[in-house]
Amino acid sequence: MYISCKRVWEAKAPFELCVEIANDWTHFVHLHRKSHKSYRLLYRAPGREIFHYQARILYPFPLFTDYIVMRNEVPERHGHEQIYLHVKSGRVTFQRSTTMRDGDKTQVIGEYIFDVPSYWRPFSGIFFWIFKYRMRKVMWEDNEQIVERMRSGIRDNPTCAPSVPTTFDLFEDLKLRIPKADVHYEDHVYEDLTART
Repeated sequence: MYISCKRVWEAKAPFELCVEIANDWTHFVHLHRKSHKSYRLLYRAPGREIFHYQARILYPFPLFTDYIVMRNEVPERHGHEQIYLHVKSGRVTFQRSTTMRDGDKTQVIGEYIFDVPSYWRPFSGIFFWIFKYRMRKVMWEDNEQIVERMRSGIRDNPTCAPSVPTTFDLFEDLKLRIPKADVHYEDHVYEDLTART
């Protein structure tokens, strides 16, 4: 079953700050601790990133759910597209983000399509309420950061954001660190398959 949810966030704030907060994933863990446990970069190339993402289910309990997130930048919309692959179930969620000017306001539009178990069918309104509640909490936290940046006059990335390499491939990074085994086993099998014909 698929559920579509749309989020429209409007703010009277500098467009550049709104674009940054909507697209910069490096602030998620330190600003949104109650909903995001970790973001681990797996791969990065120009315009594309892949993460392992752990979402908190119910703060402060140690309950998490894991996703592999594929993110594609869409510069013409000042936004991005993301595909969330739920590690345990294999279900996929699609997201499209657009940031645009609307007079003296900035609009950030998030469109989502959730692949959910069929038991949500009679409770789709509750699903949307949970989605709306979580997203509004994230937006309120983003608003506080934007206000702080407006007060301080800081217009570049905050220093608390971790540095992110231009290109990155975790496979290559880990391949250089293959450990030596303390114990080694080997299973060797030989079969003459021609004898079966």
